[in-house]
Amino acid sequence: MSFSKVANQYNYVAAEIVDEPSFEIVDGRHPVVERLVEFGDYIPNSFTMNPNDKNLAIITGPNMAGK
Repeated sequence: MSFSKVANQYNYVAAEIVDEPSFEIVDGRHPVVERLVEFGDYIPNSFTMNPNDKNLAIITGPNMAGK
């Protein structure tokens, strides 16, 4: 119940599982980092990977980012 309250308060959404071999994040945010930075300094990130494209992703950031 507390997670649903926080999800509602901060506009978190659940992942959507699809049958397509793609991966997309729209305005992704890290819940802890977002709370710790000054207002307006946090920039959400979007990311798309599609098997039809030649993609290379270099994932960086704090260790708690779920790499």
